[in-house]
Amino acid sequence: MRTITIPLELMLSTNCNWDIDWRSQSIGETNAASRQIVYNAFPRWIGSPQLALEGQKIAEWRAIRARAQGRRNAYRVPMIDPLSFDYGLITKSEAERGIIPTTSNPFSDGKGYEFVPFWNVVGEPYGVFDGSGQGTLPSAGAYQVWLDVGNINAVPKIGGIYSIDDYPFVVTEAIALRSLVREDDYLANSGEGAEEVYRQLESIIRLTVEMPLRKAVTADNAISTIAFGIFFAEDDATGSISYGGEQYASPTLNFVEWVR
Repeated sequence: MRTITIPLELMLSTNCNWDIDWRSQSIGETNAASRQIVYNAFPRWIGSPQLALEGQKIAEWRAIRARAQGRRNAYRVPMIDPLSFDYGLITKSEAERGIIPTTSNPFSDGKGYEFVPFWNVVGEPYGVFDGSGQGTLPSAGAYQVWLDVGNINAVPKIGGIYSIDDYPFVVTEAIALRSLVREDDYLANSGEGAEEVYRQLESIIRLTVEMPLRKAVTADNAISTIAFGIFFAEDDATGSISYGGEQYASPTLNFVEWVR
C-alpha cells in the first residue's frame, strides 16, 4: 500500500467539515426508557472537503486520484481549516521554494519540501503543580501536550485542528505557562537567564486535546499548524471530476481516517 500526499495548494480553496466520528452504537432503550450506547470501535476523523479546481489543477487532481486506485491506497490530506491557522502567514516565496534540507540539494525543479509552519513539542516545564512531571513528555492516551510557539507569528486556537505525526486532534484548552507558575519562582529555579525565562513564560503553552494523543510523543516531534491525517476514500468514486470548456471542477472528497 502507498500513501499519496495531496499538495497543500490543491486543498487551500475548500469547504471543510472535518469532524471526529466517535463510532458509538445504540443497543436500544431499556424498560426504564434510558438509552444504552456502546463504544466498541476506535474513534476516527471523517470529512468531505470540496475542492475548487481550475485548468491544470484539475489534471493534477486526476493524476493523484489515479495513483490512489480507489480505496487501494491511502491519502495524506492537509486538513485545511481557516479557523485553525491563517494561511496568509505563509509568504508566497516560502510556499514556492519550500524547505531545502541543509544536508541535501533541492529537487530537480529547484524546490524543497513543502513548507508548513510548526511548533516544537517540549517537556513539562519546571514548577507546574508539584513539579514531579518536569521534563516529561506525554505518552499515548494523554490529553495534554506542551509546545513552544518560538518565532512563529501564530498561536494555537481553541477549537483549532492540528496534528503530530499525521495524527490530528482538536485543541479544547490552551494555557500559557505564565498562568500556571509563579514567575518569581520560575525565574529563580528554571536554570535559564532572565530574557529566556520571560520568553518561555509567553511562548510555552499547554494544550488539552481531543481525541487523546494516539502515540507517545518525543522531543523530536512537532505540532503542525496545518493538520495532516491519513485517510482512505469512502468509496471508489470519491473525488470524481466533471468539467466543461470553462475548465472548472469542484469534486467532493469523502474521507475516513485510517485507524492505525
